[in-house]
Amino acid sequence: MKNCLKKKRNLFDGDQDQFVLEVWKIDCGNCGQKIQFGVSECESFMNLDADLKKTVLSEIKNIESKILGDTTFYKVEGLPISFFQKVCSGCGTTNLGILGLGEYQPARYMVVVVGLMVPDL
Repeated sequence: MKNCLKKKRNLFDGDQDQFVLEVWKIDCGNCGQKIQFGVSECESFMNLDADLKKTVLSEIKNIESKILGDTTFYKVEGLPISFFQKVCSGCGTTNLGILGLGEYQPARYMVVVVGLMVPDL
């Protein structure tokens, strides 16, 4: 897999109500067609397949890791890392979005896209 995102992108900075309801669009890493996703479609980075997680960590350099006991936590800009997987309706490519997602300050929520992984073709 390769990261198609050249630099991180801030998608959202606002309150909780808007954060939960918002639907964002990003370009497919293969064809450029818009892909929509929301907070409800995102999962914790810790739930990602171990091999895929290693690939992501080697491709995206600004992810911080912290080991507590036998668990490793991942963050970017102080936000926990989440991911979503969506198949592009235009080309059929599975896109793996890597996000910093959550409460940045009290009552202030942020979404930062740090990677968009697509399979090597």
